[in-house]
Amino acid sequence: MKISMEKAWERALALLRGNTELLAVLAGLFFFLPGFAGVFFVKQPQVAQGMSAEQTLALLEAYALSILPYMLVVTAIGAAGRLAMMVLFTDRSRPTVGEALKRSIALVVPYLLVWLIVGMVIGILAVLLVDAPARAGAPVVPAITFPLLVALAFYAAIKISLAAAVIVAERNPNPIGVIRRSWRLTKGNSLRLLAFYALLFVPYMVIALLAQGMFGAIGAIVGGAEGQLFVGGAAGALVSAAWGALSTAIIAALYEQLSGRSDIDTARTFE
Repeated sequence: MKISMEKAWERALALLRGNTELLAVLAGLFFFLPGFAGVFFVKQPQVAQGMSAEQTLALLEAYALSILPYMLVVTAIGAAGRLAMMVLFTDRSRPTVGEALKRSIALVVPYLLVWLIVGMVIGILAVLLVDAPARAGAPVVPAITFPLLVALAFYAAIKISLAAAVIVAERNPNPIGVIRRSWRLTKGNSLRLLAFYALLFVPYMVIALLAQGMFGAIGAIVGGAEGQLFVGGAAGALVSAAWGALSTAIIAALYEQLSGRSDIDTARTFE
């Protein structure tokens, strides 16, 4: 079955309209607040002029390690919020926010394991295809294999992009089973999905950067550097929260199409 991007977009908007108030609460708690907190707790590394490549790499590695605890917490929180939204989108019993959260928390670990498993496979391939040849003194090989690795990573991400919907709608907590199911559902639509996701993600990034920059400039006029950080960070976090809700609705809409669920049945959720 070939997906209809127009149909998926319209269905996603319908899902958002049907759960506006509940989604606002979830997006605020699980996307806006963690993102806004990161503005104050995660400081960008300062690369000094004249630093060598080795020094710059060491600085970036130290920075990555320093923010790892924060990123792990934010990832888990974001996963819980995304799954709770998916419960609202796919459960015909009209669950409350509390009920959706209760279900989502129990599914966070399986959801993260799906991405961890795929990430580990990509990591192993990175060692074999890129790192090992480079260390063996064959720089030509990584120049060829690195683009291939990036393409494989994108392909894998597309193939498991329906994982949240599969876990919630089909009540499937088995990470391997979820990967297989999402892989089958997306069969024959990988390029269409890539184009659809790109058409959504690129504008989101542009809007997020513009919002943070524009409102940050306004904040700087009012409150200096602190005002820029506060107002710009709030604007960026707000756009991120809206994206979290929209992207989850898109996944739910795509799942409906590819799994064969009818709009008539799922529309009962909003009656």
